[in-house]
Amino acid sequence: MQIRHLLAAAALLLGCTRSMPSSFPRASAASPDAAEAPRALVARSLLGEPPLPGESTAGWDGLESAPAADPHRGHRHAH
Repeated sequence: MQIRHLLAAAALLLGCTRSMPSSFPRASAASPDAAEAPRALVARSLLGEPPLPGESTAGWDGLESAPAADPHRGHRHAH
């Protein structure tokens, strides 16, 4: 009786699993043939000084120039 329950439980689990494709498209990150992702330099701020204002911020995520501020700062005056 226990074997029947185990087989039934196994059949239910196998029936609920997702099927996986036998191969992935070449451009997919899951494909073994896909190009390797670029390496992230996570210690960049520890290895050197950040760029000064006006210098290139290439490679420094989050250091892009901020957009110009609204001169009214959201206030609408009725003149």
